[in-house]
Amino acid sequence: MSQDKTQEKTQRKAKTLEDEIATAREKLKLLEEKQREQKKKWRDKNQKAVLELIRSEKLDLVDFEKWKATLPQLKSLLMGN
Repeated sequence: MSQDKTQEKTQRKAKTLEDEIATAREKLKLLEEKQREQKKKWRDKNQKAVLELIRSEKLDLVDFEKWKATLPQLKSLLMGN
């Protein structure tokens, strides 16, 4: 009798390979969305911090043309290129 119960549970829990793949894809989709949200939050937080730093150093008073001319060098320093 206990063998029948074990077999019954196994049959109920058994999924097709397609069902397992569909479940895994759905989980992946949710994880990718969560990752996108985390990256967006990080970018937003970083942008605010960078703008606050620029303001605190009074670099927001520097003329746009000077920023534009210096930006390639600054970018190279910051990005390590």
